[in-house]
Amino acid sequence: MTTTTSAKGEHNQDLGGYFRDYAKPDCVEYVNRLIADGWERIGDFSCYGVVFRHPERPDRVHKVAYRAAEDGWVAFAKYALENPNPHFPTFLSFEEKGTFAVADIETLEEMESRGGSHYSDSREIATAVSSGSAARSKQILSRFSVDMARAVEGIRENFAEEWKVDLHSGNFMLRGDTLVLTDPLSYRRADYP
Repeated sequence: MTTTTSAKGEHNQDLGGYFRDYAKPDCVEYVNRLIADGWERIGDFSCYGVVFRHPERPDRVHKVAYRAAEDGWVAFAKYALENPNPHFPTFLSFEEKGTFAVADIETLEEMESRGGSHYSDSREIATAVSSGSAARSKQILSRFSVDMARAVEGIRENFAEEWKVDLHSGNFMLRGDTLVLTDPLSYRRADYP
C-alpha cells in the first residue's frame, strides 16, 4: 500500500489486494484516519485483516479485521479476552465497529528472529491442536506448561468443529521466552465446505 498526500493534505492510498476487495467504506475510512494519524502498516494485508504500528507507541500494535464476521481471529480475540492465558496476546482494547473489528494488542517479537527450540515447540503444539485425538493431544502437550496445555485444549474444544484451526509457526510470536498463540483460527468451516 502506498500513501500519498495531496495538496489539500488528504491522504490517498493505493489500497491493495484483499483490503481493496473486501473492506467496506466504513473500514476504509477508519484505515485512512489511522494512516493520517501516523500509523504504518506492518506486512501485507491478509484475507481478513491488517496490523499497524505507530512510531510513538512501540508497546502496541493495532489490528483491523476488515471481514469481522468471517475472521477466526475475531472469535479468538473474544475468547482470549474472556479466558486470559499467558500464551494468548494481551489485548489492550477490542471493539467491533460495523463491518470490522479493531484491537490494540501488546507488541510481540517475531519468532523467526529467535528460532531454535521455539520453532520446534510451535510445530509440536500445532500438531497437538490438529490431532484428531484428545489423548494424542494431551500426550504431546504433557511436556509443556499447564497454561499452554489449557490454551491449546481451549482452542481444540471451543473452535475445532466450527472453525478451521490454522496454527503453525507463523501464527506464534514471543513475549520474552513465552510462546504466544496470535492467530490460531482461519475461516468458519461452513463458509468453505
